[in-house]
Amino acid sequence: MWSGSWPTRTESAESRDARRRIRLLEQENEVLRRAAAYPSIGKRLYPLAKELAAEGIPVAVTCRVLQLARQPYYRWLAEPVTAGEIAEAPSQRVVRREP
Repeated sequence: MWSGSWPTRTESAESRDARRRIRLLEQENEVLRRAAAYPSIGKRLYPLAKELAAEGIPVAVTCRVLQLARQPYYRWLAEPVTAGEIAEAPSQRVVRREP
C-alpha cells in the first residue's frame, strides 16, 4: 500500500510549471532543428513558421526563436506575395503547348 503523502499545492504548481517549461523547450528545439534544415533566411522563413503553426507550435514561439517580428508575419500570411514583389519580379512568358 502507498505510504507517501499527496503533493502540496506548491509542489503541484512547481510540477505544472516544470512540465510547461519542458514543453516550451521542446517546441523551441523543434523550431531550431527545422530552421537549421531550412534553406532560406529572413522573410523566406515565414513559410516555415506557417508549417510549424499547422503542427501545433505557437507562432509566438517560432517568431521569438527565429527573431522574426510577428506583425509582418501575419501581414505576409494575409498576402504572401505583395504588389511590390510582383512589380519587381521579372516578367516571364509561359508557352503552352496545345494537346
